[in-house]
Amino acid sequence: MKVNKLIPLSLVALMGAGLTACGGGDSDSIIVWATANEQAVVEAVLEDYNAQAGEEDRIKVKYVAVAEGDTGTEVAKDPSAKTAPELFLVADDHIYNLQSKNIIVDLTDAYGTKIKANNTEVSVTGASYGKKIYGFPVTNDNGYFLWYNTDYVSADQAKTLEGLLGAAKTAGKKVLLDIANGWYAPTFFFSPDICGVDSLKFKENADGDVIYDITWDSDKAVKAFDVVNGLISTSKTKPGTYKDNFTTGGNDQIVAGFKDGSVVAAVSGTWMLEDLKTAVGESKLAAAKLPTVKVDGKDCQMGTFTGSKVYCVNAAKTGDDAAAKRTKAAKLADILTQKSSQLKRFAVRATVPCNKEALKDEAYTKNVNIAGKALQAQCEAAAAIQSTAAEGRYWDVGKAIGQAMLDGNLGTYTSTKAFLKGECDILRKAA
Repeated sequence: MKVNKLIPLSLVALMGAGLTACGGGDSDSIIVWATANEQAVVEAVLEDYNAQAGEEDRIKVKYVAVAEGDTGTEVAKDPSAKTAPELFLVADDHIYNLQSKNIIVDLTDAYGTKIKANNTEVSVTGASYGKKIYGFPVTNDNGYFLWYNTDYVSADQAKTLEGLLGAAKTAGKKVLLDIANGWYAPTFFFSPDICGVDSLKFKENADGDVIYDITWDSDKAVKAFDVVNGLISTSKTKPGTYKDNFTTGGNDQIVAGFKDGSVVAAVSGTWMLEDLKTAVGESKLAAAKLPTVKVDGKDCQMGTFTGSKVYCVNAAKTGDDAAAKRTKAAKLADILTQKSSQLKRFAVRATVPCNKEALKDEAYTKNVNIAGKALQAQCEAAAAIQSTAAEGRYWDVGKAIGQAMLDGNLGTYTSTKAFLKGECDILRKAA
């Protein structure tokens, strides 16, 4: 997709113009969009900051609850609107689209050194495109792993997909993986033993078109596709071995399944912790990295997307006070992502910090829950950074591949190899 790029708006240019954050009435409040459970963190951090700040430096906000997965799309609809946010919390896979449309401020010179020094490499990469930084990393937990009920699944059974499905079959239950969702579909292709965690990457060519490097049609990928289809296929003519013990669905289906006992294991993320503890009981709930799957006689580790949540400053708002509010928004983002704020966020929301010192702090290390431990184990085993692996054009292809793996329907293609090549070629071509 060709994009007409404007001259980048850099925060350092605003600061060089002598603009500073200032206090005052409600008209000086900055609009913040972030997920509902982030509001308590923002309020607590601002209460501490404003109590120590001088009157001119205090920050007021108008908070609007928007999910991180939706914020980037919603802001892009009309970023200059009066009601658009000055600061917003977004999943890092939106960074490419937002920077390509000049919607977010380039922080490279103003805050870049500090962001690089203080945060994990994964989160800095997630907040960046090319060599420029476009956001303040907030968390390091935008990934997924395995949840399971220990009444039906043992730790050893959870280590392999075959063992997991076998445990479900013995119990007359199901394993849930939303494989026909582009976010979860790569679990088998991201395996270091099959395609590798770097098997999906995108870039712009000289004309500004997005093209992909993707190896999901390799011989190993074809074998993995067929193996998994043979396990879970819903096809009436060629059903999978564990067809009756596999299901798909989102967060609501996972919670409902754990609660009524129909689902004994599911793939999802840290955000499910409290709901699943309530659904099944804390003593029965366990979490681990994703299992392996046997391909050509080898146990191949399943992989994931991973990434970060990021605070971005809106570069597109106009008006006499727009530049001053951008500077104030960046100051707030800096405050909200420092070590103490990340530890406060962990205490309130059970998020995984990306600040390197916060990750070492006993307030985190002595209190990290099973979700945080499982996510870390998965990231160490196999994880692709989402912001550099996938942008808007990928998701339909990922969904199509996952759906075909589930139901065996290859459309007009006569072989798995041809189907996977056809889908990969969609991404390899400039658009």
